[in-house]
Amino acid sequence: MVDKLISKLKFEARNFGHVRFEEPIVIFESDDWGKINSNNNAVFDSNFGKRTDWSYDQLENEMNLERLFDKLNSYRNDFERPPVFTANFIVSNPNFEATIKSGFDELVLEPIDYAFPNLMLSWNKGKTQGIFYPQYHGRLHYNYQLYAASLKKDKVAQALFKQKVNGGLEHFEQAQLAYYSEYQNYATQKSSPLLQNWIKDGLTEFDRIFGYQSKSTIAPNYVLDAKDIGVFDGTEVKFLQGSNKLLSKSGSIEKCENYCQGATLAHNLTALSRNHKFEPCRNKKEWKVDFSIFAAKTWLNRNVPVVFDTHRMNYVSNFADSSLNELGILIDSFRDVKNIKFLTSVELGEAISNKGEYKDVFTGETKALTPIDSFVRKSVRNLVH
Repeated sequence: MVDKLISKLKFEARNFGHVRFEEPIVIFESDDWGKINSNNNAVFDSNFGKRTDWSYDQLENEMNLERLFDKLNSYRNDFERPPVFTANFIVSNPNFEATIKSGFDELVLEPIDYAFPNLMLSWNKGKTQGIFYPQYHGRLHYNYQLYAASLKKDKVAQALFKQKVNGGLEHFEQAQLAYYSEYQNYATQKSSPLLQNWIKDGLTEFDRIFGYQSKSTIAPNYVLDAKDIGVFDGTEVKFLQGSNKLLSKSGSIEKCENYCQGATLAHNLTALSRNHKFEPCRNKKEWKVDFSIFAAKTWLNRNVPVVFDTHRMNYVSNFADSSLNELGILIDSFRDVKNIKFLTSVELGEAISNKGEYKDVFTGETKALTPIDSFVRKSVRNLVH
């Protein structure tokens, strides 16, 4: 009874503490771009067990990107600015040939711009059009040490890898945490070795690939222990996406830190929290378009920015047609919202940090929002999680 009361009070306090602006704001945060996943031609032997939802994800192709960009561009004359995806990228993938050639002694990684020069042109096209803004997600998405060790000894892992299935064992429910996660080994509850160097190398790779430094990030699988937040010291990362669901493992318990939108975290990071999943491909009623419209309007009526969590998987492979249709219905629902702003995560983060002022990430123009805040709200924001 007491636990339920405390939980209810924290829920209400968190809703009260979220940052607010007079202007209605909508953001689409989309993870896993650039990441090789499964392979349409691969044989998923039924003896391996039941596949996870994520096993049906695919690396995007030029046509997937063109169709997404066409959808977003179709609203260019309907709003002050067309909807924009903050696209969170995995900057490298396994080099299958080199790894196999090593006899699985080494898990060799290859940067995405080397592997996919044509996709690189498409990604940059979306950025040039002002509808697709890359940010840093990770170097591999999986735990490098666990992945490499598995390939050395596990025949199923090797068989999948030879079929160019990235993350092999992770695609089956019985072994879903096999390489979980990039920043923390869930089995030992220890952070990845030399985590700060690993992340800095990944951010350096992002800068080389896209030509600018990532100011925001989202931890792969949302896994980032609170004690590890300092790993971003000395980088340009200022804004931590997904701060409503920072996961870590302690003993047998999975901990979840749930911060208010705009909370000040340790090491001068600002929390950016997602408040609704728009994942039509996963067939949950509350993640499809009708409920997503309801949820968005509820947050907008409270002057809280709407931040959608919508993964790359929705816009590729067999999921693309229906997801793009639902995305269009969702965006159409904002036509009657006066003065609506479609922003990137970085722009929202800057507006929170600078009393409403931010720079347009595409043009460099200085713009401003109107904060609705108070001393009490700020205090609650930074206390509850």
